[in-house]
Amino acid sequence: MSTGTEVDYRPQTLVSSPTRIDADLEDFEELEPIGSGGNADVTKVAYHGAGPDTLALKQPRMQGTLEMSALEQFLEEAQTWAKLDDHDHIVGVVDWGSESLPWIALEYMDGGSLYERLGDLDPPEGLWVGLCVARAVWHAHRRGIAHLDIKPENVLFATTAEGTWDVPKVTDWGLAKMLLEHSKSVEGLSPQFAAPEQFDSETYGPPDDITDVYAIGAVVYASLVGEPPFTGGAAAVMRNVLYEQPPTPSDHVDDLPQGTDAVLKKALAKKKADRYESVLDLRRDLEILLERALSEETDATTIAESGDSSAAASASTSAQSNQTSSAEPTESPASHLNSGTNHAQSGAQSQTHHSVPQSPDPGSQQARRVNTETAEEIPDYHYYMVGSLIGGLILGGAVGSDIGALITFAGFVVSIYYFNADLKAIKQSPVTEWDPRRWAYFAGVFVYGLSVPLYLYRRYKHV
Repeated sequence: MSTGTEVDYRPQTLVSSPTRIDADLEDFEELEPIGSGGNADVTKVAYHGAGPDTLALKQPRMQGTLEMSALEQFLEEAQTWAKLDDHDHIVGVVDWGSESLPWIALEYMDGGSLYERLGDLDPPEGLWVGLCVARAVWHAHRRGIAHLDIKPENVLFATTAEGTWDVPKVTDWGLAKMLLEHSKSVEGLSPQFAAPEQFDSETYGPPDDITDVYAIGAVVYASLVGEPPFTGGAAAVMRNVLYEQPPTPSDHVDDLPQGTDAVLKKALAKKKADRYESVLDLRRDLEILLERALSEETDATTIAESGDSSAAASASTSAQSNQTSSAEPTESPASHLNSGTNHAQSGAQSQTHHSVPQSPDPGSQQARRVNTETAEEIPDYHYYMVGSLIGGLILGGAVGSDIGALITFAGFVVSIYYFNADLKAIKQSPVTEWDPRRWAYFAGVFVYGLSVPLYLYRRYKHV
């Protein structure tokens, strides 16, 4: 862990999501268009009722008569979205209805989209944005919903206090089900952020939750580099997504934390089997990279402050020396770290968002499990393994006799399960380092566990 002033712009206060309201379409007054995408338009509206003054209103684009199937699909989108918006990085749904036209009222995001900020993010903020997106998507995956259209235009920002990063939230969750049902169509997709299976499902398999792993990797790549992994016309991008490897991020950007290229290479693998097995695994590695990036900025800031202090001390010494001699004053170059974040001005790009978690302070540079949200989402297999052993030992000792020995052995079996999960997690991560000292520890665990059946054998054989 480095010492000195920590360079960490993660917001420490929550951005509260609006509560649900009971509104009619007539309660909204249109202010200005926000954006259009797919088959819907989003408008900034004033709400004349008990609730937030400003919201974003999403409505299907009218082209003649609205078919019943389109109406049902739009309302299903609202219902699906509302099941997910209890997360800090998912745009909140405030209300929806179908009288006289279908509509969804969303949290108004006043900070524009990630697309507007590409090229302006430094590595720590770019990694933090990707981490927040991964948290949101994993939240949806745990509820059986894949987004399948993660792209910078669908990552919106809520502005925060000066000196902290704005909060990113993922929007447009209604496309997920449609893409699952029509996986052979690429209509509405952004080729730069689409996975190979979304262009060729026969070769790469159907789109699923691992498709989001690729898209998050592409978004992180764009956040760091300033452009997606592949650029150009749609046909050229599709061909490159299917058959070519993108340039490594470090070819474009200096001072990326160690392991960035490896993490994004794994996330952007052509075959789903070569990617992370889940968004959770990708999220863990993004947390590691973020902590490394923050630590490197902290080190640079400490060096800068040390340099300034040395310069001041040298100047003071020189001034005293000049009073008695003609010695030249010592000049020390002052280092400067420009770690500020250059945010784009709040544009008219908004749809919906949610509250932001209070970010933990950056900790030491451990291999994994940094900034965990809940133990359920990021299990620490090492602690579970040790806990099951100790629990089995204590409970078995309290019970005594043969039953106690069996309880102790059961604790050992459970610990083996978590031991296997621990090895699997380490194998999955390109940035996790294996400590050879663990072998001695795990050997001791096995010896301990095997002593239980040996005890039972000796007891019944009267050895």
